[in-house]
Amino acid sequence: MVSVGLFAPNTTVNASLFSEEVALGSVATSQNGTLSLEISAEQLGADTHTVLLRGTNEKNQEVIAYT
Repeated sequence: MVSVGLFAPNTTVNASLFSEEVALGSVATSQNGTLSLEISAEQLGADTHTVLLRGTNEKNQEVIAYT
């Protein structure tokens, strides 16, 4: 599970998984700007992976977060 609190409240954040890019879809943030994303084992291979999240902050500036 990935939990992040960098984004504007009640917005949508796009999520992708990389070693080879896999779109995970969009995740809605809560009223305090946090989100949780659950990734299933079927979405992962044996490689090392990076989760990329792209959305906006409260000033409507683009935010890119990755793990």
